[in-house]
Amino acid sequence: MGILLSSHTCLLIEDSVIQARVISQMISRTGWVTLIALDLGAGLTSLAEQSFDLVISDLMLPDSSDGRTIAKIREAAPDITIAAISAGGGTNTASSLLERAKLDGAQFLLQKPFSQERLEVL
Repeated sequence: MGILLSSHTCLLIEDSVIQARVISQMISRTGWVTLIALDLGAGLTSLAEQSFDLVISDLMLPDSSDGRTIAKIREAAPDITIAAISAGGGTNTASSLLERAKLDGAQFLLQKPFSQERLEVL
């Protein structure tokens, strides 16, 4: 049984409004309530203000280009489950960014684009 199969809350940190909307719809189909933050700062503020069961975060955000996105989330919420998503960017491949995210504390890794089915098996 995947973690996305019951009614919980998810914080989605994704700077692309279109991708955030698509991913949020995918998450909501699993019964989860999703809050979207369009940058890491807004995501960290949301984490400080309310409780979430899961954070799904893009790794290439305008205010977190240093490769430490997951580490910053982990510092703000040490016990939360984190899924890292990336398509790569700049000189970084998606696989290298996701591997760094795993080292920084992400429990799940998803390379963009991913399917509804892949999201549901988290």
